[in-house]
Amino acid sequence: MHRASPVASLLIILALATALAFLASFLTLYDTLRPAPPKGFAEPDQLITISFILDGHPQGVSRPQIDLVQEASTGLESAVGITSNLVRWSTDGRNGEVSSEWVTTEYFGGLRPRVLIGRGLEPADHAVDATPVAVLSHRFWEHQFGGRTDVVGQTLSLEIEQPGPAGSSWERVGAVRIVGVMAPEVEASFGQGTAMWLPADPLVSTRFATMGVPDIANRIALYRVIGRTTGERSLDSVERELIAGLVGDGADAIVPAEGRLRVDPGFTFNPPARDEQLRQLQLLLTLTLLVALVAAINTGLYLLARAPARTREMAIREALGATKLRLAQQLCVESVVFLLVALILALILAAPLNGQLRTLPFFQNADWRIGTILDPGIVGILTVVALSMAAISAAAPIAVMNRSGIHSGTRKLGHPISGFQFAGTTLQIVIAGVVTAVTLGLAAYAWELEQRDLGYDRERVVVIVPVFAQSMHFAQNSLEAHQSRRDRVRVALDGITAFEEIGFGLPVPGGKFRITMGVQAWSVDGESVDVQSVSSDIGYGSTLGLRVLHGAWPEPGDPSSVVIERRLAQLLFGRADVVGETFEVTAFPGEPPARTVSAVIEDVVLAHPDDDQDPLLFVEATPFANLDRIILKTSLSPARVREAIQDRIESGALELEIQDVYALDAQFLRIVAEDRARFRVTLVAALLTIALAAIGFYGTQRFLADAHRREFAIRASIGASPSALFRLAILRAVRLGLPGLVLAAPTAWIAVELLEPGLLPSDQSPFAMVGTASIALLVVLLSAALAPAWRSAHAPPAAHLKDD
Repeated sequence: MHRASPVASLLIILALATALAFLASFLTLYDTLRPAPPKGFAEPDQLITISFILDGHPQGVSRPQIDLVQEASTGLESAVGITSNLVRWSTDGRNGEVSSEWVTTEYFGGLRPRVLIGRGLEPADHAVDATPVAVLSHRFWEHQFGGRTDVVGQTLSLEIEQPGPAGSSWERVGAVRIVGVMAPEVEASFGQGTAMWLPADPLVSTRFATMGVPDIANRIALYRVIGRTTGERSLDSVERELIAGLVGDGADAIVPAEGRLRVDPGFTFNPPARDEQLRQLQLLLTLTLLVALVAAINTGLYLLARAPARTREMAIREALGATKLRLAQQLCVESVVFLLVALILALILAAPLNGQLRTLPFFQNADWRIGTILDPGIVGILTVVALSMAAISAAAPIAVMNRSGIHSGTRKLGHPISGFQFAGTTLQIVIAGVVTAVTLGLAAYAWELEQRDLGYDRERVVVIVPVFAQSMHFAQNSLEAHQSRRDRVRVALDGITAFEEIGFGLPVPGGKFRITMGVQAWSVDGESVDVQSVSSDIGYGSTLGLRVLHGAWPEPGDPSSVVIERRLAQLLFGRADVVGETFEVTAFPGEPPARTVSAVIEDVVLAHPDDDQDPLLFVEATPFANLDRIILKTSLSPARVREAIQDRIESGALELEIQDVYALDAQFLRIVAEDRARFRVTLVAALLTIALAAIGFYGTQRFLADAHRREFAIRASIGASPSALFRLAILRAVRLGLPGLVLAAPTAWIAVELLEPGLLPSDQSPFAMVGTASIALLVVLLSAALAPAWRSAHAPPAAHLKDD
């Protein structure tokens, strides 16, 4: 049978392999991302991550706050701070730049990772004046030291990045003595790739020694917190105790009352992000399982498609002595061979596919653990799925064979459609309808995001990001200093005719870095309003095309005049036209608390259109004005802009170091990249599901055409025209597909309704998605039925009326 239709067999195998390859890839991603006890640690089930969440993002803590965490719960055995940093190393003519983990005192004693050679870091190693030491990762040890056991006691030269008043530089720590090598199963605490573990206290003191801020090593929030519980209490109990002591307005509070503290098993750098990534994977796994189910049903329908043609073969073999069991075994072997070939091909395809899927925007910065597609657990699950699919696909042909006899295919007017064919066809159509409706919903949402009014112009706007130096955080420049710096840059750039407008400010809507200063404003009723302040000069609004509704942007040098959004005007005064009105805000140093409204603009979206955002207050300079972005209105590409500015820098006309140059419209597409990627992945699943459903429906129609050829021949011989026979075949196809279409509509409706609000456009009714999906499926099914119907209507009657 398969030799007779090699193309169809190949298509079925490719469809099965594709479905299994996606399933293998998503299973591997899920396995390497889900919370799991870290390998290589004693009693790993007791290891936890303690996260302090503010505005949906985990916040760092200072060195003294780690001690507060330790003291806040009797259920904690140890609390450890960890921060990852790049370091430069060199020894014996070899050198490089690698990631390192700087850990606090209790890392080795409290968490107890397994050390293969030598020892871990001891409390004495964390003293500020201690001899620098390091513990190497197993991978770094093997690659750079050849796995030599005499590495303990050797030294390597180490440099760390040190911020200073003139910017960052690399500072030599000196000769660092190697005291140990980690076991191979101990990975980085967060993610992969750590080359060495270093004591944090002396390195942090060295790193920030030139900042000129007293006790900065204990004040700056560098650390994420991991730890070990005593094992005597539940994580929920430990979490509640930590929340009671560390969240709120108390003296020891680490996050304010609007923040959140959470305790998670294992080590996770960003638990909220991991939760979202796992949610995406669960959605994709569900879609993949549906596609795999459709592929299995499709295989069964394909094996049934030529059942009438194989009835004679089976009957003759039975007459020659083959038992029903023997014939059933043959059909089972055919299905298993199909699935095994598909499984092998799937494992070959899954490895590169897995790498591509990891680059999807919603998986960026994920904490992947080391894992492969050939992991025994993954291969076991795939084997079970493949065998289940083989059982599903073999069930129908066996059922048909059990009804067959030696003359069953010779003189019957037609074979009735089997229960498997009816149920399989219906289920395929339902699944295709659900996946198609969900895909249409995601497509509508992605399109609606790109069309939404964000309050600014994205076209022909290029943003320049100067090099960032941590010392800028601590510079106390006056408004006059900010104006002078902006004027110098403006004069240097004014000579470039392609630059139509120039502005300065931070943050830029849609920009890569959202740095704002939270303040409070008071309405006329005395109510406080949380506000985000934006540093902006007079060119900021015109370059970005911010729409002024009332008033005008204030002239430079007037810190008391501000620009506010329409929604802030409504919150403060209950109306939009409030030019000349005054209100008070929490003032920056040296600025008046009373502000006068100079202009009211249309609301502006800083980041993702669906993100929650406080109202914006535009002032001439915030404490972060040193980090201003330069905003240009120009037709030049970012690359040409960089070249033009670099020419000014090299000529001495401009003193500036460029970190990045990007187009604002391209950056906005990066902001909605997750939504676009979600749609593209779902689209692949939808197209594959629809294609499989169409092939399955075509196979069933081909089966019916073969099964009813005598009936159609008799109708033709007594005068039925080809057009009448064609209409009859199409009518039967519609009848077969109608139950699936009827069931697909409410099922797709439920699936669309179950999608979270953030995945569908707010102004779109599910009716549109479900209706469009139903119409599309009807067109696909009718198209699949055309060729078999044409064949039935135009077959010569004599060829089918003669005896077999």
